[in-house]
Amino acid sequence: MTVGIEIEMDDAVIYARSFASYGNYTRATTFMTRALRHDPSNVDNLIERSKFWRELDLASNALLDARRAVLVAPDRPTSWESLAEAYVMLGSLDAALDAIDAAVPLVPIGSADASYTEKLAVRPTTGRGNGRGISGTATVSELLT
Repeated sequence: MTVGIEIEMDDAVIYARSFASYGNYTRATTFMTRALRHDPSNVDNLIERSKFWRELDLASNALLDARRAVLVAPDRPTSWESLAEAYVMLGSLDAALDAIDAAVPLVPIGSADASYTEKLAVRPTTGRGNGRGISGTATVSELLT
């Protein structure tokens, strides 16, 4: 006989983060999925699970969660950053840069992210994507330099 154990959303998130801190992203994803069953529109959990998927080299799954985060909270720069990271992993660098461009005006001036925003704002707009000599495994920070 199998006994199902139901856990609260907060506990699931705690377990997910704990497993992730030990590098067990498979278990982290399992628990974050449980948390998202309780609240499928929780942007922080969507973004975090997207990161877990990227750690597992499951870029398509990461993209799905990042897109959902953007749909739920298009006014949050972190949603767009997660989307950009997923696109970078998939090698869609123009789409990643578009996501970064969408995030720039959302970061308040004078915030802790101001220097990040300034760096995004001065990024050249010509020679995008692979034409810049950036590989499909580039990070978002590499796209900005």
